[in-house]
Amino acid sequence: MNSLLPARAAGRPRVSGSRGSGGLRVDDEVVESRSAILGCLASWTELVTDELGVARPARRQPADLAAFLVDHLDWLVRHSACADFSAEVSAVAARARRSAHVQPALRIDLGRCVHPDCQEDMTTAPAGGAERRGREVRCAAGHVWQAHQWLQLARQIQRKRQTCTADEMFQREGAA
Repeated sequence: MNSLLPARAAGRPRVSGSRGSGGLRVDDEVVESRSAILGCLASWTELVTDELGVARPARRQPADLAAFLVDHLDWLVRHSACADFSAEVSAVAARARRSAHVQPALRIDLGRCVHPDCQEDMTTAPAGGAERRGREVRCAAGHVWQAHQWLQLARQIQRKRQTCTADEMFQREGAA
């Protein structure tokens, strides 16, 4: 999961409207890498199903497609396109390894802490402790969220933003 965090993007052009969206962001390279894996496996699965006349896997998921191709590997290695198959699988695997090991951004600001009465800002940070890997979200007051808690945290951030917006509107109306 931590490989989905954005990598440092030196020299990457800023897209209008991309800042200030807040919340947790996803690393585009990791998403594109997964898409390349899926595309590669799906296209080779299609070749096998077309030429052998066998049923394709029930689900179009990388694990299911890979298992299907392993089941038909003896046929694939005898196929005239075997070298292409090997090269494509090697290329997407290498890309996946590179995208999984990119140095993550050092810090991403996520706004105010969602804990009641906490006024500290939340940021991403390397996970604490020598034996821990990956990233976590924390605030200066000591509140910490591990990767498995990020979806719930994103929902809390969204609710807090909606509540703050409603409170601001109420205050403006009261002042008028």
